Amino acid sequence: MEQNIEQDEETASTVWDAAVLLTTHVMKLPNEQFIGKNILELGSGCGLPGIVAWLLGANVWLTDLPEIINVTLRNADRARLLVSHLGHPSVNSSRAPELHVCAYRWGDDVRALCRSPLQSFDMVLGSDIVYDLDGLAPLAATLRHVLIP
Repeated sequence: MEQNIEQDEETASTVWDAAVLLTTHVMKLPNEQFIGKNILELGSGCGLPGIVAWLLGANVWLTDLPEIINVTLRNADRARLLVSHLGHPSVNSSRAPELHVCAYRWGDDVRALCRSPLQSFDMVLGSDIVYDLDGLAPLAATLRHVLIP
């Protein structure tokens, strides 16, 4: 997992404690919560919780701001490379789950997510994503649009 702890301004370049706690929680849930599900991670940063959900069998969309998505992309590429050599741990059929990385700004049209036909998701992950009150309204707008009722 790539991180750059020397870049204090780049919150996306660090695996924060909240991401480790969320990942630990994700790993304790039954696999049925992930296999074949569509999961959106908002403010992915290094992408740890979403990548683990993908390893557990979910189709995952890792998202972060366009200007900081590169760390997420590199970590997803590393995870895909590792799985291409070792095989996907949750695959019992011929179809492996998908891992997408998308630049996304909260409040924007969800159809912009990797040009995905999906407009709603089974689960949304996010850890340590609100650190500025100005982000609450766009986050709430995104959640209203992406969660399956």
